[in-house]
Amino acid sequence: MKGTEQRVAVITGASQGLGLEIARVYARHDIGLIVTARGADALDQAASELRELTTVEALAGDVGDSSHAERLIQRGLERFGRIDILVNNASTLGATPLPELADYPLDDLTQAFQVNTVAPPPPGATHAPRDETARSRGHYQRIVRCGC
Repeated sequence: MKGTEQRVAVITGASQGLGLEIARVYARHDIGLIVTARGADALDQAASELRELTTVEALAGDVGDSSHAERLIQRGLERFGRIDILVNNASTLGATPLPELADYPLDDLTQAFQVNTVAPPPPGATHAPRDETARSRGHYQRIVRCGC
């Protein structure tokens, strides 16, 4: 973005489908990207494509793993110094076939909720330094994909 600081987005599940399409749109608008997905090869391929349009930090891993989620945010802040948008696109079904909620194994339900709606944590919620720039401007956005 000419004349202003580049906005930065974290996108989970960014190697294919909706996550990759969101990353492409953001890249075309010169939004810096911090991307993650479980498949390293697919993520590397997506990151290479996106780097043709914008600055990209890619880290393969599972955002359901809190240490990966924290590393992702930390590396993003180290690279860009800020995070403005967080797109929680990664998803898991948990137990399959899907049981009735009353019969859903608690560990599987907890993991599905963690991946689908919580991970990664917003800047400042973990050991990562607070992103005071975005927070003070009131521009921090969190987008959660609620479907699988």
